[in-house]
Amino acid sequence: MQIIYKQDVIKSEPRNAQGRRALEVRRTKYKDYAETKRNEREAKRIERETQRRDKIPLNNDQLETSKRRRKVLAHEEQILERLLAYEKIPSHIYDETLQLLGAEWDKKRVYGWWNYRINK
Repeated sequence: MQIIYKQDVIKSEPRNAQGRRALEVRRTKYKDYAETKRNEREAKRIERETQRRDKIPLNNDQLETSKRRRKVLAHEEQILERLLAYEKIPSHIYDETLQLLGAEWDKKRVYGWWNYRINK
């Protein structure tokens, strides 16, 4: 390899190509490099498209409902307004609020609502 380095890279010795096939040494041209890079990109793109196709729901209705943001109902708003009195919400208040709100609410969503309103 040192000999090939001196011949091709440094060019301090005349180039002798004998025995390079056995070492699997090939000259790389920019065209070949660009083509391999393009093929890799295309393979990744195709893989992403197939993954997206697998994840698409069967009904278009499901797709639309998942993108919509659910509005806070009036009775939920009344329950959540109690949290605005606190500078930092205690955990037992979180638990009470979550029980009153139901399954659609979790701690992260309650905190997000509270944080948005407290900073308003």
